[in-house]
Amino acid sequence: MGFDDSCSATTTTTRVLDIQSDWQTTEDDSFWVSSSDRVVLTYPDPIAGAHVLAHGSTPTSMHTVHKADASTAGIPSSTYHIADQSRYSLTVATDSYSMSFFTPHTQTPLQAQLYAVSTSPNGAFLGVGGADGLFHVLQVPTHTSLQLAGHVSDVTHVEFFPSSLVALTGSADFSLRIWSVQTFTCGAVLRGHKGAISGIGILGRGRNVVSCAQDRFVKLWHCGSSHCYRDWHLPSTPRCLVSSASHHDDHDQGRTLAEAPDMEFETSSTWLIVGTDAGVTALDARVASPVLELGHAAAVTACATTHGSAIPMLVTGTEDGVLSTYDLRQPKGPIHMMSRSGAGVRAIEMVDKAAWVATADGSCSRWSGLAMGQTPTVTGELVGPTYDAVNGVSVSSNGTISSVSRDGVLRMYESPTS
Repeated sequence: MGFDDSCSATTTTTRVLDIQSDWQTTEDDSFWVSSSDRVVLTYPDPIAGAHVLAHGSTPTSMHTVHKADASTAGIPSSTYHIADQSRYSLTVATDSYSMSFFTPHTQTPLQAQLYAVSTSPNGAFLGVGGADGLFHVLQVPTHTSLQLAGHVSDVTHVEFFPSSLVALTGSADFSLRIWSVQTFTCGAVLRGHKGAISGIGILGRGRNVVSCAQDRFVKLWHCGSSHCYRDWHLPSTPRCLVSSASHHDDHDQGRTLAEAPDMEFETSSTWLIVGTDAGVTALDARVASPVLELGHAAAVTACATTHGSAIPMLVTGTEDGVLSTYDLRQPKGPIHMMSRSGAGVRAIEMVDKAAWVATADGSCSRWSGLAMGQTPTVTGELVGPTYDAVNGVSVSSNGTISSVSRDGVLRMYESPTS
């Protein structure tokens, strides 16, 4: 089956549960869950598909879930029941469906709305950015934290270099900063944007970084000199950014740009994938004009790519809650389109063939089965803020999940199985 540019996409559904907000895994009382079936489209037209998703869910129904003990032993398996439970998780199931919920083992209030969280590759550090303008660095083994000042407005983006010893932050003050997490000092400030930073990325080992901002520019930077050596001006405002190896040869390369001597490193066959108000624009780091445009029905507010997968995939999320998956080898149109709700997507974190998706209604859901030939399903949910937006999510090398939200709390969860 290939991309269908009519409205006759294959339609299936996935069930989604919401759990009673004040129920805890340590309590013994019964509780309620609500269920609804959400549409999943395969090879849809991206514009028509968004309309179908907006109107395609079933009405919500309520169910009582009882503690599994002798008094409820006679409950049929077709009824919602607790199939598995531990201190920080439980699985609610019927005979044909199950979904897991995870409660945080650690909650750290940071006194300001939080926008971004990132885990260092070695798992030793957590970086958090928020409305207080500070870069919060948490040392995981010692449970200590430091607040690094420098930005003069919201810190909206955080990412660690592959060495785990250096971090990059982006801010609403139009600048990026490079920090040492050995000396806890700022080593460089990258200035040149004329709008709030809306996305950042690190290329290769980190001699070059990339950023996009509300000034509609995408910029490549040389870290050693803090110099921007290449930029692109987009027709639509960037909202997010991810870098990826180029897997697609069937496109008009356009005019190749001369290499910037002593400044440009590890940019060959590198795509800079930018979510914008109009969709997705892919830039080749060495080509003057965009190499790919993917239209969306709403602004693309989050994007992520798979790492080390046999099939390189792009996952996008929009401000109206729609998730789309693409095969980067042939990205003519989405493989799947689906939504957890109509709430805007704030962040996407890929883990193998699954994705944790944080949204503006306070949910953070695990979508599994994103590989080709499978049907995406919601298999897990992080229990966190009831209404406050979850703005960021990160998964460490050992599987620990961290999320940040509008209520100013950093939450950490035990590693769930996929």
